[in-house]
Amino acid sequence: NSACTQEPPRKKIHLDDASKETSSSPSKEEAPENNGSCGSSGSANKFNGSTKEQEAKENEQATAAAADFSQLEIVRVLSNTDANCSVAVEAKHKTEDGRVLLHLQKSPFNVELMSEVVSGGTRLRQLLHNDVYSKHTAALPVHLNEVSVTIIHPATDKHFERYERELCSMVEETSELYAIHSKPFIDSGSSFSKQWIYNILEGSSEADRVIFRDDDPLTGFVLVPDLKWTGLQLTDLYCQAIVVRRDVSTIRDLNGDHLPLLRNIRDLGTKAIEEKYGVERHRLRVYVHYLPSYYHFHVHFAALTYDAPGTWCGRAHLLSDVISNLEQSHVCYSRATLSFVLKDNHPHPLALKQQRSRDASSPSPVV
Repeated sequence: NSACTQEPPRKKIHLDDASKETSSSPSKEEAPENNGSCGSSGSANKFNGSTKEQEAKENEQATAAAADFSQLEIVRVLSNTDANCSVAVEAKHKTEDGRVLLHLQKSPFNVELMSEVVSGGTRLRQLLHNDVYSKHTAALPVHLNEVSVTIIHPATDKHFERYERELCSMVEETSELYAIHSKPFIDSGSSFSKQWIYNILEGSSEADRVIFRDDDPLTGFVLVPDLKWTGLQLTDLYCQAIVVRRDVSTIRDLNGDHLPLLRNIRDLGTKAIEEKYGVERHRLRVYVHYLPSYYHFHVHFAALTYDAPGTWCGRAHLLSDVISNLEQSHVCYSRATLSFVLKDNHPHPLALKQQRSRDASSPSPVV
């Protein structure tokens, strides 16, 4: 086999000020899906301004209705995770239709504001005092006690399954199991809608949040902050690069021809983060998930100071390792056995409950 495929010339769009990007595209809209295998051309980013602005306003108003906590009632707690100080709940709106999913997570301390934390504005209540040691609870000033909130409305059963606490199992997926069970599941599109991804790629949503954009149809990607990152401090920096092309769903689809794409994401993604935020490449963990949370290939960039979700064995694969493995064998990921952790109630056909359901419906062997 020859070495990696020659990388085609690309038109690069360098890191710009957020203000320039905001002025070039509307912030929200419902973008039409491109049926081609690769990303849209530059002309796809030209929109009718007034129509799109009206759609964006309507979308923002609908979101605001679901975000009014005075209109919500708690139905049940889905999960409560001490490790990252988060809780997920199901709620219902008093006037709006559809189920509401809320995910609340306490934000990390902003070290630049510690002088305001250790100040007269913080009220302490002592719990115990023994020799040189004392234990207290602290009521911080309101502006220092913010919580990150994600709202999904209307939420589907698939959204709730993702956030519900459930026992997990380790799955060892051979290439045969992938071909028989996993690939048909991914290709069926039975997971979450990918329209929000296409909106970002086509510039019709979150244009003001784009850190870097490369529109090359084969090696291009869009780098944006992850929704889990508030952007208030760099210690929990978390971004993701979404590839322009639409024919790569997971790490299983990668081969030697994709090496230029992966190197481009690694090199330009880390460079863009360093230029914008001052976080150097060696301070970043750059990785992909398998299984991913959505089936359009993307790469995660997280500060090493942040214990980002899904960085454990059974989920994360370092991008540098992926590149090295493909350099050694261009068909590495189509033939390898990949192990991953699945919730038992996951809709994936290799999840424990799905396997048991198939076993129960199979006819008993004839003796």
